[in-house]
Amino acid sequence: MNLTREEIRVMIYYDYKKELSQQQCLESLQKTFGDSCVSRTAVYFWYAEFSRGRDHFEDEPRAGRPRSVVTPGNIEAVRQLVNVDPNIAYQETEDTVRIGLAAAQSVLHDYLDLKKLHVVGCLIV
Repeated sequence: MNLTREEIRVMIYYDYKKELSQQQCLESLQKTFGDSCVSRTAVYFWYAEFSRGRDHFEDEPRAGRPRSVVTPGNIEAVRQLVNVDPNIAYQETEDTVRIGLAAAQSVLHDYLDLKKLHVVGCLIV
C-alpha cells in the first residue's frame, strides 16, 4: 500500500497531538509501514511545523516555473497550430505556445501521436 504525503502527515499530526516524541512517532510509522515510509527528517520537520501552528497537510504553493507545462490547454493549443499548419516547426510551436523544446516535442509525439517524416528523393504517387 502506498500512502500519500498527506496521509503520512495526518498520522504524524496524530502522534504529535498524542504528545509522542518525534522518535516514538518515527518508530511507530516505520514499524507499521516499513523503513521507507517516512524519513527521520520528515517527522522532525512536521513536528516543528505543527508546533508553529500549521493546521493543514498540503504542500505550500511555490513560486517559479510549474512542474510541467504539458497541460490540457497547451496540448489543445499545439493541436490547433498543427491543424492550421501541419508542417509547423518546433521553434514556431515553442514561440507561439510559450513552452520549451522538450515540452513541444512531448506534446507533438506523446500526446498528439504525431511523427516527423523525412522524404528525400522519393516521389509518392
